[in-house]
Amino acid sequence: MFNTFLPAALHRELTRSLAAPATCAPTIGHLIRGEVIERESAWELVLDLPGMDRADVELLVEGEELVVKGTRNREALGEKDRLVHSSRLIGSFERRYRVSDEIDLSKVSAHMDKGVLRIVLTKAEQTQPRKVQIEINPS
Repeated sequence: MFNTFLPAALHRELTRSLAAPATCAPTIGHLIRGEVIERESAWELVLDLPGMDRADVELLVEGEELVVKGTRNREALGEKDRLVHSSRLIGSFERRYRVSDEIDLSKVSAHMDKGVLRIVLTKAEQTQPRKVQIEINPS
């Protein structure tokens, strides 16, 4: 799934892409829930990936895109076990976000704890607020 520019349209794109169209079978990529937090010097993308570990998820920077991908596997069944029903989403997913020049791609960082992936997208220095000294004009 491909989202447009980050961070300006990130919230809208996340919201729009959370549910699959009615004619499309849901996939893990469609159902990743997340939120965006703007901080003074960074944006934080928080994605819920329940039941997944760090080893199941890969985060890449490809050109001007941030790519989150991974795989959720089903637990192996015993020889005499039989799966009767499953509504869990199993398989691979990939989410792509085109990153605006507002983000310094060399400073992207991430950590994952208890199935929650937090990606910190540091704002480029030129986009961060800075104080401008007002000088007295000598007459």
